[in-house]
Amino acid sequence: MQEYLGVSGSVYAQVTDKGMQEMVDKLEYIQKELEKRGITMLYVITSSKASAYADYIPEHYKNSITTAPGYVRPIDRLRPMLAESDINYLDSAEYYKEIGLLVTFPKTGIHWNALASFESTAKLIKMYENITGEDAVNLIARGVLSYNYAPSGFNNEQDIFNILYNRVDPRYKENAIKDDAYYAPDIVIDDKNAPKLNVLVQGGSFAHSIVHYLGNYGVGNVTQIYYNGFNHNSPWTEGPQAWEYWLQDKDLVIFEATEQQIRGGHKTSGMSWEQAANDGSLGHNAIYDSLYEYLKAHEGEY
Repeated sequence: MQEYLGVSGSVYAQVTDKGMQEMVDKLEYIQKELEKRGITMLYVITSSKASAYADYIPEHYKNSITTAPGYVRPIDRLRPMLAESDINYLDSAEYYKEIGLLVTFPKTGIHWNALASFESTAKLIKMYENITGEDAVNLIARGVLSYNYAPSGFNNEQDIFNILYNRVDPRYKENAIKDDAYYAPDIVIDDKNAPKLNVLVQGGSFAHSIVHYLGNYGVGNVTQIYYNGFNHNSPWTEGPQAWEYWLQDKDLVIFEATEQQIRGGHKTSGMSWEQAANDGSLGHNAIYDSLYEYLKAHEGEY
């Protein structure tokens, strides 16, 4: 909600157009250089619950904060920049409007529901096929399944409920606000014999769902970088050269960022890579800056 409302003094109110344009330019360069190496890049923006359900933000909360003067959400300023670029991107919130998907979050969670995460992932697979002309294992929803419990633990659809009600008297759970039902797609696997992709997924907590669908339904062999943390060959200790390991034998790289993770900051010469990774004004840009520097240093080495 702080990002949607542009709380004064927050990191969201400090995102500049110049910084976002630099992010777009670097992603565009990364995509072109990866393509020369036979790797497809996709950038997916995952949606914001506050934006999707803005009408339900309590008035008392709105009255308790101060919005930065002239605030325009970073995602709303980023969209025209992406539209003018050559980046292969999926704007999930806009895509849901296109396909008529209205319910994209549970009451009890801040992460997208299984229907929304599935539709974005299935679309990414189709984008890969359209861009490359190659076949891939496809995921199709033939219907919607309803449950009285959250069937998709990878989506954290009850994270708010569990966090809040695990801190108080358990009797409060009896009258807690809960979803009447939880929904998930009835998935059919198509083109089962298509080659499995080698995929690198970098993103935040929403990316867990993308990893789940790609890996558990046979679309590909998936390696995940969570937020800005590398668990092997870390660029924060080894520098951008670590990408030589992470890009090895990859067919597809997916960068995921929720609307509230968009930043305008970038690594400066006075920063170490570890400092960049932990600077909230950079966010995922630390990853893009690192890969950009690696590819710049190795142009023509394909």
